[in-house]
Amino acid sequence: MKIKSTILLVSLFLLGVVAKAQDTIVIGGDVPVDTSIVSTIKDNPDKVYKLKRGVRYYLNGVIESGDWHLKIIGETEPADQPPATLQPRVDEGANAPDFGIVAEGDVTLKNIYFLNEPFGGREARGALNTKGSEKRIEVDNCIFDYGFHIGIRNDGSMSSYFITNSLFKNIAFWNNISNGKAFSIRQVDIGLDTVVMQNCTFSNMNNLMSGWGGNVKYYQFDHNTVFNIMKMPNEISEHCVEAEITNNIFYNVGVIGHSDTPPPGGAGFVNYYNETDTVQLKMGWFRILKDIRPDTVFAEDGTTPEYIFAEQTRKLIGPTTMCFLAKM
Repeated sequence: MKIKSTILLVSLFLLGVVAKAQDTIVIGGDVPVDTSIVSTIKDNPDKVYKLKRGVRYYLNGVIESGDWHLKIIGETEPADQPPATLQPRVDEGANAPDFGIVAEGDVTLKNIYFLNEPFGGREARGALNTKGSEKRIEVDNCIFDYGFHIGIRNDGSMSSYFITNSLFKNIAFWNNISNGKAFSIRQVDIGLDTVVMQNCTFSNMNNLMSGWGGNVKYYQFDHNTVFNIMKMPNEISEHCVEAEITNNIFYNVGVIGHSDTPPPGGAGFVNYYNETDTVQLKMGWFRILKDIRPDTVFAEDGTTPEYIFAEQTRKLIGPTTMCFLAKM
């Protein structure tokens, strides 16, 4: 009886090992170019997709995931090879897809280089577009390079983003200073639950982030380096309930300077940089407003609606942020 029990336990263990192995799909062979990633994920949904270091993956279309956890992990070895790279291809009209990845569910991305300068055409709009609500998005040790609009765009509500150890660079739109940023909230009616950006670098962009009026319940921006940002470094914090902006370095940011007249393509940002506003300066040139965005549903009598979050619930921390504004 003891022998049978032992055999049963070993069998169950082996089945678990096999099942675990089947949950991971390694994409890419020994050649430096692979074009099968879009079809592989489409034909094998809800797996862990492992990408090989030193391989460039051309996107012949969009990686689309339904309401399941999309996990794309780049290998970390061999260390002398560049990270796994996702680069869009263009169609017959020389147009790249808007986003390389469009996800409805949770997302985990690690060790990936998103090169949004397509092979043979114009830049893609961005790398990742998340559309699900109340989802968890984790991005670690990734590079977001080029793109005329954005690195990561959110279209859902009350999701949580954790972006760590990543680099955003060269994201800019030449004729509209409001575009060309790392992250954007487009769901303005409800907003997001949590946004954490830690140990990241942002450089050579029009804008760092924008909230488009969406509330964020908790926002942390910690141990980041931000330089060469044309517009204000951060707009997402304007409607945060709780924001902690600490241990960051800002250099050559907000270089459009002070103006009472919006520059071309940038309607709406007037006097963002008020030198007498000590709260703004302490937060490191972040746009911090006193009010939480009101609900979009107005009362029948036309009166101003109540704020979603009471003013006294807010908590803004930013005493250790350093800011070096270049003289232009």
